[in-house]
Amino acid sequence: MFRDHNGLFIKEKYVTQSGKLEPHEAEGWALMKTLQWITKLELNNVIIEIDCKVMANVMKTRLKGSSKFHYILAKCKNLLSLNQNSRVSFIRRQANQGAHALTRTSRFHASHHVYEHISNCIFFLL
Repeated sequence: MFRDHNGLFIKEKYVTQSGKLEPHEAEGWALMKTLQWITKLELNNVIIEIDCKVMANVMKTRLKGSSKFHYILAKCKNLLSLNQNSRVSFIRRQANQGAHALTRTSRFHASHHVYEHISNCIFFLL
């Protein structure tokens, strides 16, 4: 979900993933998809708030490896470097209820969706 500098809704998107990912891989995959969207929209100065402290922390390290998670992490870091003055920061899930509701709702859809208006699943949370 995108909000402006005043916290007002801009647009939202959710994407589905076929197959099974470990929880830390799923968090990384979601961040990667977000960064791809930001890159496609040519946005800069974006603060990406995620409720996975582990993912927020590893984005700041030089962690290397050959697992699926390390591949996703490397892709995220590369995409983040393409977005000027953008960063990833941790936010508690309780403070990010809109994004959490979108995540739960996305399980019921076969493909991705982008909304220019507030969807019903988050309307009362904003």
